[in-house]
Amino acid sequence: MDEGKAFLPDVSALDVYGDYMLIRDKRDVLYLFTRDGQCISKSKDKFGHGPGEYSIITAYTFNPYSNCIEIVTPKDLLFFDTDFKLKKKVPVPTKFSKNRNGIVFYGKMFDLDSHTHLLIPTSVSAEPHRICVFDSEREEILKTISYDEDVLADITMQSSCFYPYKNDSLLFYPPCVTNYVYTFNKETLSLDKTYFVDFGADGLKSSDISQYANNEARLKKYLLKCDKAMPAKVFYVNNRLVFLIKNGNSIRKWHTIVYDMNTSSMSKISNFDGNEMRFPIIYSCWGNSMFAAVEAGRISSLLNPFGDNVETSGLDNGCDENDFVIIEYEM
Repeated sequence: MDEGKAFLPDVSALDVYGDYMLIRDKRDVLYLFTRDGQCISKSKDKFGHGPGEYSIITAYTFNPYSNCIEIVTPKDLLFFDTDFKLKKKVPVPTKFSKNRNGIVFYGKMFDLDSHTHLLIPTSVSAEPHRICVFDSEREEILKTISYDEDVLADITMQSSCFYPYKNDSLLFYPPCVTNYVYTFNKETLSLDKTYFVDFGADGLKSSDISQYANNEARLKKYLLKCDKAMPAKVFYVNNRLVFLIKNGNSIRKWHTIVYDMNTSSMSKISNFDGNEMRFPIIYSCWGNSMFAAVEAGRISSLLNPFGDNVETSGLDNGCDENDFVIIEYEM
């Protein structure tokens, strides 16, 4: 890696936090970039089993209140500065067991302040459909909020679940398939159903999967192969709800729906035209922009449904066509 640059052969996840981007590769190495594509640091030297190192990431985020990169492991919450120097480590209330009924790992995280964090268990955990409000200074869970009754299925590509919303609240879409978008009140630490999302006549309904209620393996097989429309990802950006809709077992059949909450209008964007990508899978959003990671060789085929040009970050300077570049769509 050249100073200030990194050409990425793969991107597993991309998250944007104001002026920073965190990119995760398939080896669980994290890269911290500026929004204009300059690489600040990476966690490669922190990957291991020694003091101040990690070998498994279950969740991570960038905390804007403390300017820390936070990594959740099966045992601890690690706090790193922007150079990946360990600042502190606190235990998280995970549980280990030989069966699912006793396992608790955390797969999503969002920060309310420097020491108050929203943790969501992984889908294989006991009671996965809940938000745990965790205080890392007191090292305890302050409150647990359940949304279990609204869950249709545990199949999703949802990465970020919380988005700044009205009156200092958060809009929340959980890491599962549900018809509801919620509002999270940061003062009362409560969850309210705000929007009901109808997936249409061909959309997934509870009656489609009731026969698989006691057979998780068959349920997952059905969900992966069925032609029922269901959201794989949901974002909130610039007063719009953006849905990546899974429709069939081929990603070339998927499409993106943009719902304008101001005008109640809706537009459909095809992600592929045959085998050619026209609009990429969105990874993250911040402010008025959505972000994707695409191989440099695919750039020429992309369309911008929201403007005239497709803007890329500085990551594409001198990179190979198989290297990934970051694309920003401003809405």
